[in-house]
Amino acid sequence: MKRLFTLLCFSMLCFVGIQAQIIFQENFEGGSVPPDWTIETSATDGGWKVGTAAAMSSQSFEIANNGTTGIAATNDDECNCDKSNEYFVTPAIDLTGQTAVVLTFDAYYLDNTYQGSDEDATVEVSLDGTSWTVLEDLHGHGSWDKHTINLSDYAGESTVYVGFRYDDGGGWLYGFAIDNITVEVPLGLDANLIEVNDRAFGETDLGFPLGGIILNEGVTTITDLEITYSIDGGSPEVNNLNGLNIEAFEYYTFALPDAWIPETAGEFNITMEITAVNGGADENVDNNSGAFETEIFAQVEVPNKIEDFLNTIPDITEITAAGNFLNNPTDLDFFPVLGKDELWVVNQRNESAGGSTLTIADATNGPSDFQSKVDGNAWHFMSLPTGIAFSNDNYNFGTSPGVQDANH
Repeated sequence: MKRLFTLLCFSMLCFVGIQAQIIFQENFEGGSVPPDWTIETSATDGGWKVGTAAAMSSQSFEIANNGTTGIAATNDDECNCDKSNEYFVTPAIDLTGQTAVVLTFDAYYLDNTYQGSDEDATVEVSLDGTSWTVLEDLHGHGSWDKHTINLSDYAGESTVYVGFRYDDGGGWLYGFAIDNITVEVPLGLDANLIEVNDRAFGETDLGFPLGGIILNEGVTTITDLEITYSIDGGSPEVNNLNGLNIEAFEYYTFALPDAWIPETAGEFNITMEITAVNGGADENVDNNSGAFETEIFAQVEVPNKIEDFLNTIPDITEITAAGNFLNNPTDLDFFPVLGKDELWVVNQRNESAGGSTLTIADATNGPSDFQSKVDGNAWHFMSLPTGIAFSNDNYNFGTSPGVQDANH
């Protein structure tokens, strides 16, 4: 029994040993600015604050709920004050004895422009709390976004400060929020499948592209990946990506060489998984898979009816009740997957309200449903639209505005 207990303990230690070693962590769940954190600001509101996402939000800078009860944020929209050089600085972090270190955190930041001013958010590092070096100039994102930064250049230092800096550019801008900050020793091989291309629709007998984005969260450069996918839990299809050079903490966008070709119409669940890295096992199996659902329609071959159009008297059929949703219609387009049989009409409406769209289901086989949609800021983003068109790659649509200045 003693020998069995020793073996179990050894096995548990081996399992724990493959997990990253956490050096510093803060999730702002305490409800106030944590001890030893430093705020530097010229703002009249005191700068960075800690609270719920709702409490940190304002009318034009509404911070999405990320599922936690505490975040840190600075809100220029609410204050409209001097936030041109605002720091939120961690306590001194001891990296003595380390050879590789990584910083991860969640950010909510729009990177917007307003009335000629640009906001800017950076993550910086200092050894003395006075002189700062920029590690990353953050990009904007419409939701919470996880960032990973390599701190290995500072491994071995006994006093390292990380600063989160916001600059409103001297204008009235929006703000910057952070959460779930961790400084840790990364694993050796850790390929994180952070995104799969979850195309919602496809057609039979046409290649359905599969791919995504990988983040190398380990310290070892990734040169080879084995990625498998399966349809509705069926036999896995293996794809190998060779000759790669994904360095530590870099992102890589990939497309599998063997596209799935659906043979039948219907709804399908597609799972994708990284099954090998550099010819061996991934040390972290918790972040190397993803799944999504898609709907496949029978492919529609479009006949050439030019002669019919030119030589036949048009047979016009009025779609009952469609006129209730039309208001100065300017253009129409079919959804690119023709088997979906969906027709979109764009309405110009008026300048103060902006345009709208009407989606007609079963358009060629007897319309069965009419759906009218208006963007909350249609007066700006869809100002007097003159046309509508779809992308054949991601099936998003765009409209063309009928004004020179969408801010009127």
